[in-house]
Amino acid sequence: MLYPLSYERMLNPAQCTARPTRCAGSCRSRTTNRIKGRCIAGDVLFSTMEALDLIVLGRQLARLGEQAMRDDDPDDDGVAALGTTLPVGALIVMRDVLASPGSSITDITTRTGLPQSYVSESVNKLRVKGFAEITADPADRRRTLVKLTATHLERVARHSARNADDVLRSALGDADEARAGKVIALLTDLAHQLRTEAPAPAAR
Repeated sequence: MLYPLSYERMLNPAQCTARPTRCAGSCRSRTTNRIKGRCIAGDVLFSTMEALDLIVLGRQLARLGEQAMRDDDPDDDGVAALGTTLPVGALIVMRDVLASPGSSITDITTRTGLPQSYVSESVNKLRVKGFAEITADPADRRRTLVKLTATHLERVARHSARNADDVLRSALGDADEARAGKVIALLTDLAHQLRTEAPAPAAR
C-alpha cells in the first residue's frame, strides 16, 4: 500500500476542528475518522501536510518510480530496461539532456536540483556507456556541453516517457479506479507544478 497510516475511529465528529480541503454536503453530520491528526469524513480530507510525512512520501514515490523504470518493456524486444543498468541520478540527467541538448553541467544542475558533483559523475557514466557525448563550448572552452548520442536517442526518449500509472495503482491497493485516477492526476499535476516553478538556469 502507498503511504499506509494507522487511524482510530472518533465517535464525535465535533472533535474534528481541522479545516476541510473539500466538502460536499454537511461534513459535521457524517461519521469522521482521525488519522494522525487528520480528520476525514467519507472521502473528504481535513489535513495539513507534516514535514516528516512529506519526506517519507517522497521516498516512497521515488521507490515506485525506480520500480517503473526497472520493469520490462514489451517494446524493448528483450533488451534490459535502462533502470536496471543505470542509477536513478543518471536517468534524471539523461532525461534532462534529452529535453535540452547541448546543456552545460551548470544548466543541468539548476534544472534537476541534483548536486553539481553528482551531475558531473552521471554525465561521465553516460559518456562511458555510450549514451552521451561531451564537447567544449566554442564560446567558452572552460564549459562542457552535453548531448545524447544519435544511436540511443530513440531508446532514451521511450524510457524517459515511461508510464508509472500501473505501479501507482498497485501501490494504492484496494482503492477503486476513480479514487486511484484522482490520486494519479494530483501527483501528475504536482510534478508539473514543481518543475514549472523550478528556478531559472544560472546566468552564463
